[in-house]
Amino acid sequence: MLVYLVRNEVPNVLVLVLHPKGQLRVPDHAQRPSADGVTELVGRWRVVELWNVPSEPVLATSDPGMMPWVPLMQSADPPEVVLRRCREVIDQHAPAGEREQLLAVTQVFTSLRYKDPNLLSILGGRKAMIESPLIREIVAERSHKDILKFLRNRFGPVPPELEAEVRSILDETVLDAAVDLASFSPNLEHFQAELRAIPRPPEPWDPPDAPEPTVENRDENGQGA
Repeated sequence: MLVYLVRNEVPNVLVLVLHPKGQLRVPDHAQRPSADGVTELVGRWRVVELWNVPSEPVLATSDPGMMPWVPLMQSADPPEVVLRRCREVIDQHAPAGEREQLLAVTQVFTSLRYKDPNLLSILGGRKAMIESPLIREIVAERSHKDILKFLRNRFGPVPPELEAEVRSILDETVLDAAVDLASFSPNLEHFQAELRAIPRPPEPWDPPDAPEPTVENRDENGQGA
């Protein structure tokens, strides 16, 4: 409705259903009358049930961004074969900065259909999930909400810069320490100072530290070359 009012055109709507659930089916249309029956809204859209979509044409595109959907699609091949092909496409064609996230999202979608941990190991298993910034952000979001709610209940509004600092934390041990800090800090200033003092372990995607200069690469003044 909003798109129509702003652009004067009716947008296409596509509903993707990831996995069947009993006898439940998503309708492809709806009618909603007003309370007195004078007016009625009617809508129609396309519903795509992924388990009825053939996976082979999607695999043939070698598009890494499409691979997370493939495990939910129809295939005559065993799931092990399908997942190995997904992994191969992601490994060979995904940009370096997106590879871990694509593997993690593909695992999440695979787990909707298959509960075998051996299948998830084809996509990197738990290690790939841990190293994905996207998955870590999703997991950490609950802790962020709890910490900020605790601070607001105790001290009132939380400054935007402090909220951003809390939301930037993804490490589970740091988040646990932040929860404790939120419970006993006497004020927001103390919380922020102690939060910044918590040691932060390196993230899996951080670049390695530069090696210390050795005797061979020091110049005559004792400085690193």
